[in-house]
Amino acid sequence: MTLLHVIEVIPGLSVEEERAFYDRLERRARGQLNHWGARLEGQLISWRQEVLFGHRAPECVRYAAAEGVDLIILTAPRFEPAAPTAGWGSLSYKVGLLSQCPVLLVK
Repeated sequence: MTLLHVIEVIPGLSVEEERAFYDRLERRARGQLNHWGARLEGQLISWRQEVLFGHRAPECVRYAAAEGVDLIILTAPRFEPAAPTAGWGSLSYKVGLLSQCPVLLVK
């Protein structure tokens, strides 16, 4: 299993220009991935982590295609009856539309 985290690059603020800022985000992301990886290890599931920089939805879809991913699992935004279309701009919605492999949304 691959645990993927994409750090959104702020337009006009390149990774090279703000190395300390992006390094701090990467350390936090890796810490969270290690936390979830330890839970997988407890269930005897092998895992690895990947941290990428870019725009989240396109990077997730690109990575899945390049690596031949069989299934993408994402959390889904909660449905709000007062605003039923609110989740249409979410990462899970975009990846679900753009991905060439199946996508499982978990609530």
